[in-house]
Amino acid sequence: MPFLESLTGSGSFGVLRSIMPFETSPAWSSLQTGCRPEKTSIYTFHRYQSDKRQIRLNSFRDIKVPSLWELLSDSGKRVISINMPVTSPPPEVNGIIIPGLLSPQLGRESVHPPDVYDKYIAGREDYKIVDKRWDGSIELFAERAKRLINARLTLAKEILSNEDFDLASVQFQMTDVLQHKLWWAIDPEQPGFDKDTFNKIAEIYSACDNALKELFSFADSDDLKLAVSDHGFCAHNKTISINTWLHQNGFLKLLDSEEKSGLISDELKDKHPLLKKIAGIYGEAKKKAASAGSKPDTRLFCEKHLEHLRKMIDFQQPNIFCLGAMGAYFYVTDASQKKHLAKIRDSLLKAFGPESQNPVVSTIEITERDSLSEPAMKAELKEGVLNAVTPSREENSPVLTSPANNGFAGGTHSIEGFWAASGGLIKQQKRDAEIIDIAPTILGFLGAEIPGHIDGQFLGDIFSEDIQPKYVQSGLQGKEGVDYSDDQQSGVEDQLRDLGYI
Repeated sequence: MPFLESLTGSGSFGVLRSIMPFETSPAWSSLQTGCRPEKTSIYTFHRYQSDKRQIRLNSFRDIKVPSLWELLSDSGKRVISINMPVTSPPPEVNGIIIPGLLSPQLGRESVHPPDVYDKYIAGREDYKIVDKRWDGSIELFAERAKRLINARLTLAKEILSNEDFDLASVQFQMTDVLQHKLWWAIDPEQPGFDKDTFNKIAEIYSACDNALKELFSFADSDDLKLAVSDHGFCAHNKTISINTWLHQNGFLKLLDSEEKSGLISDELKDKHPLLKKIAGIYGEAKKKAASAGSKPDTRLFCEKHLEHLRKMIDFQQPNIFCLGAMGAYFYVTDASQKKHLAKIRDSLLKAFGPESQNPVVSTIEITERDSLSEPAMKAELKEGVLNAVTPSREENSPVLTSPANNGFAGGTHSIEGFWAASGGLIKQQKRDAEIIDIAPTILGFLGAEIPGHIDGQFLGDIFSEDIQPKYVQSGLQGKEGVDYSDDQQSGVEDQLRDLGYI
């Protein structure tokens, strides 16, 4: 990536430390707000709604603090955001928002303003949020990835050429997909690595580098130009299933069977012939759809074939469960269950903590949150360890396993990402920063007020001129979350499952 490398020779660059957990959804939420998860309220892809006793996907409306897009719009600036995760449903800002990951689909109803879809997106078959298809062919995967990157670049160039803006952001997701699936092809220390495969994979990074170069050409010489990642990557070494441990130790009660999740049981079908006939018709439709490489878009299909955690846990009973892949966030369905947290913490640390024979858990902290919709306890995992949130019903199922990758290692997130800043006012230096520093630095550079609740700092020392940011006190106002339909949640969860997140 020669262009990205050139930024290190002309501007400020270094490690960009992500937040804990360094998972896509909370990390991008923190980047676009300047706040840690304790203020954004985004800890994982899902959240627990204690008033409704259910788990659902997070959305932009669940972010409890104002975003960069909203703050700049309030300051009279015009913003453009393309493919940023957790921007759906899009806020009504002065500008354009085309959401990324966690958006159920792209259409007039999912972008802002609606006519942006007709003007820029409709008819572009290659434009997707992410292309998750994988058939075992490195060559096909690389071609699809490059096609999607170029489709995103073409769309962005057209928008930037036709629209005024003070801030423009374009996010590329395919490198994340690549590193999850094909870490063995990137890391020379992994078994199975070979130069020919690496060279094919390198074409994807070259496409990203070219996209970065072309996008930066839309900025003037003294504009602030930033390249950032939401986290780093490393080999996936171990998988722990804390929910399985909770179930085996009596803290997590599961529904007796899938029938309780709303599926049509054989017994029920036998009692009602009409239901049996409908189920048979559906079964034939499902087989035809599967043979055609598609799937019927019905609620029944989603319930039957996509295993949702919210369909397995008995939320009506006092229960303790956890969410999160790069960390574990524990929730209680009833305040009475908090009395067990200290015992759970001590037992997990004894079995999997730093001093154990299987040191995959770094720390566990009871959070003392009042709301049951907020995590009651959190666990940090050792680098290279993933938490599998779906519990096993098997009594003797192992809690800690090695990934079944047939000798070809997949990748997972690490906390250290990368950032680079360039422009006529940027000093040349190596300077580490945090992901929460990006939003206040952009606000300060553009002359917008920086709310006092922001956790990150204005990176004033990267500028050759003395820029004095304007700080103001702010009162935080929560937003009302959005309930996606089962079909919409299943579509997003299907993406996340294929990406290796759930």
